[in-house]
Amino acid sequence: MFLCEVPSSNVSRPHRYAIPLELVGLLHRFDGGKSVREVIVEHLREYPESHSAESLDRFVRLYCVPKQMLLPSDSRVELLPPPSNRSDYVNAKFPLLSAKVVSRISRLTSWLFHPKVAAAVVPLIIASLFYFFLRVIPGHRINVNDIQGFEFLKLLAMMSAFSLAHELGHAAALAHFGHARSSIGWGIYIVYPVLYTDLSDAWYLSPFKRAVVDLGGVYFHGLALILLCVALAVSAERMLMYYFFGITAQIISSMNPFLRMDAFWLVSDLFGVSDLRKQMLGTVARFLYRVCPALRRHGPHFGTIPLKPTANAFLLIYSSIAVCFFGALYPIALYQLAFNVLPAYAATLKLLWVSALVHPAGVVRVVDYGIAALWKGLAVLGFLTFVWRMAKHLGRSVSWVQRRIGRWWRDRAGAVKTAKESRPDGGISD
Repeated sequence: MFLCEVPSSNVSRPHRYAIPLELVGLLHRFDGGKSVREVIVEHLREYPESHSAESLDRFVRLYCVPKQMLLPSDSRVELLPPPSNRSDYVNAKFPLLSAKVVSRISRLTSWLFHPKVAAAVVPLIIASLFYFFLRVIPGHRINVNDIQGFEFLKLLAMMSAFSLAHELGHAAALAHFGHARSSIGWGIYIVYPVLYTDLSDAWYLSPFKRAVVDLGGVYFHGLALILLCVALAVSAERMLMYYFFGITAQIISSMNPFLRMDAFWLVSDLFGVSDLRKQMLGTVARFLYRVCPALRRHGPHFGTIPLKPTANAFLLIYSSIAVCFFGALYPIALYQLAFNVLPAYAATLKLLWVSALVHPAGVVRVVDYGIAALWKGLAVLGFLTFVWRMAKHLGRSVSWVQRRIGRWWRDRAGAVKTAKESRPDGGISD
């Protein structure tokens, strides 16, 4: 990928965009005298199998021109305002481990990314997943409502430790390729607390090596799954199953290609897609416009980077797999909240109230019940918020479809009326 820097009205804060190297040559052909059509024809004459003329035209008009990577030669253009703080998608950053500490740890664990070691470990990770879901789960009863206060604190502490191991996996992969300068911090992404790793040196690596770094966190999560399977084989501790579930949920979340998680950067590094969510929305929109051309006039247009057919096929397959994973995970989580935690929450509050009145001296028990009531209350609140947001999105989607259909119908009726009025006999037939 090629990093394109465009000046803004604030010299110290330029806009930066990632462009596939194959498209940089197209931009270099604009010399101020050629038209867009002439440049595209010249580019396709040299690279006939790269992209279609239509996709390159969209790339120029809807992506390069609005972002001022290309400027019209016959008018004065004002520079865009500087990027907002939201361009840095992790906010409220707080450093946790310095580059010196992370460097020492990553150098000690970088051997795990040796090809022979990884070839032996990856099958064990896959086997641990099959063992847990096919052998362990069928013989146990899973109900998150059984997790009490102090058990929830243990689960939270373990999930935090696994998250830290995930970030150390990225750093260890980077160290394996000779770059050990990375630090780990804490921040807020959207509304979620996250850990992050500074992997700026990964830009010195090839796309394949950057992809290995992107998967380093999931790889370390897989190592934790192996250890948990060994522990489950020799211990009957039920919290081990919830730890396994927690790691699996973290892996699936990190492989969400629509948020700036591991999968986002994986696809970006392999295929040069700088904004995967917009790219997928643009692909879906263009498909709908082909099916129903009337939507093209009223539907949104996304300025996206043209991709080769192989990249588009990969995005389609990967997105389908991601949807299937989320489709399997969310029903389990929603079922636990809707049918286990929510119906029993009143009993949880009653248990806390009774323990506080009947056993006022049992501080430990009261605190245990209080923590349980707190985390279950937050889970219930999150569940109700999720349902409310889904209902709002559904209502907006239905309203958008209704408006588009109504506008299309009015335009069609107007076109028919105009055609009748333009007939030589004035639209009146014998």
